[in-house]
Amino acid sequence: MQTNENFEDFENLDAITSKLDQSFRERRRYPRIDYIFDVKYEVLPSTTKEETITKGKDISLGGVSFELKENQDIKIGMFLVVKFSIKELSGELKAMGKVVRIWKEMDNNQKKERKFCAVKFTAVDPTDYEILNNFIREHLSNK
Repeated sequence: MQTNENFEDFENLDAITSKLDQSFRERRRYPRIDYIFDVKYEVLPSTTKEETITKGKDISLGGVSFELKENQDIKIGMFLVVKFSIKELSGELKAMGKVVRIWKEMDNNQKKERKFCAVKFTAVDPTDYEILNNFIREHLSNK
């Protein structure tokens, strides 16, 4: 298919955008839900068992993302133990994971940058995994 160099090929716009939609499809293996929840994390290896408390941003069966504290020096490739509490569930869920992404977002309300990280789960207790799976399915079915 040939397109005009100025991207003014309006006659074929539907064909062009449908091809774009296919090439930009979601590549996640597990569905993710945007959800605010309590998170505690600990950097491994740890001799102090010091946990940092923060807020989660989203979660899936494959991992979680959450806000990092300003003084935390977390880097891609680090391993963390992550414990999270979801208000609709009793108790804490626990997983181990590897930091795969770090980014910053501007918080316009507070006029400051906030730092986040994404952790890919490497180990999850089977019971916690099933609880999380049921929660995510229920959350997605209620949308």
